[in-house]
Amino acid sequence: MAAPNTRNQHFWRDETLPFVELRRVVDGHAVCYERHSHDTFSIGVVTGGFSTYWNRGKTLETQAGSVVILNPEDVHGCNPVQGADWCYDMLFVDPDWLLDVQIEIDSDAAGKFAMFSDTISHDPRLYDGLRDVADTLINGDVDAFGKETALVSFFGDLHVHLNQNGVLRGAVVASGATGAVNDRKMAEVGEYIRTHYAQNIQLTELAALVGYSRSYLVRAFKKTFGMTPYAYLINCRIQQARHALRRGERIVDVAHDTGFADQAHFQRMFKRLTAITPRHYARPQAA
Repeated sequence: MAAPNTRNQHFWRDETLPFVELRRVVDGHAVCYERHSHDTFSIGVVTGGFSTYWNRGKTLETQAGSVVILNPEDVHGCNPVQGADWCYDMLFVDPDWLLDVQIEIDSDAAGKFAMFSDTISHDPRLYDGLRDVADTLINGDVDAFGKETALVSFFGDLHVHLNQNGVLRGAVVASGATGAVNDRKMAEVGEYIRTHYAQNIQLTELAALVGYSRSYLVRAFKKTFGMTPYAYLINCRIQQARHALRRGERIVDVAHDTGFADQAHFQRMFKRLTAITPRHYARPQAA
């Protein structure tokens, strides 16, 4: 498969609005991801073409007009349908910022981040609203106040609409944790990996943590998270690397600080999970 053309992918960021990031892909026919997750709440619109979308054990097909919804730490995978175009906008939003919005409109879960039940929507109001927000964020004529106003308005309306249709999950889930995890022991293992991601974690220590054999641990973890403990560890490292790159830290330092053996290994893993190189991700870009 051909390598993705980085000129057709753009990231928008603003240091005055550090809680949100926009990724715009205008030609994604070669943009492929391995299964991964984000520590953000993510919501996106497919603006053209087709893709497969795997989330919570189900594979769906998206097309122009689809809205995909990803809770923090939802393991997922999106890839273009072979031979088809694929264009999309994706917003990555800090769960703590979104929790504040939820609290303001009484849509939180007892003071915790309220997870969403839906993984996909074809509601034209959500689609048009999210496209408007994305266009507002990249509009150089709109200042930070205007951009934040658009975000608050969209997410406030999103929660009101979804609450009316019973789409928010009833479970109380802490911000930054995955709502799909009901196995407390596996949640404990996941938390341990997220806390010690930069260390040389061994499978034996994870098994000892919960009193399971190594083989049973791997099976249980994969059933719970949709990936092996090792894949989850790599994913956590890449999440932290993205934050460090956004802060302007050097790639070589990020590779070391997030636990990779060397910069080459880091670059390979980063591209496999984000479909873009660390250098291109870190470089300021204009859409």
